Amino acid sequence: MAGQSAGQAPLLSAECGVRNAECGVPQGAPGTWHLAPRLRAGLREIPGAAVYSRLHPELTSATTNWGIRGLSGAQLMDELWNRERIRVRASGEGVRQCCHIYNSPSEVDRVLALAPTLATHGVSKSG
Repeated sequence: MAGQSAGQAPLLSAECGVRNAECGVPQGAPGTWHLAPRLRAGLREIPGAAVYSRLHPELTSATTNWGIRGLSGAQLMDELWNRERIRVRASGEGVRQCCHIYNSPSEVDRVLALAPTLATHGVSKSG
């Protein structure tokens, strides 16, 4: 959403809902509106994790921007892939993680299990 104003966020979310309906994805599909809030809530409980996404329910979507203090977005992206095969996109100081109908609750669980380790110990040492 680079270049978009904050006032456009609800419009973009509504547009995504229309596209989902066109593809046969029911509004409020569990992957879209269940996993992302669970991810954000879990990350907010982890010392050293930061959620950069808006938290007000009317301004949220299936995408969560988050990070671990002390790690770049690229480092966090690489660690999530190397350790858990979770694909996210690096975005500045954090990552952009999308939870949609093709994601599973176990992926969110694995992220929430790994995040405290990364917050405490940082990236793995390659050797």
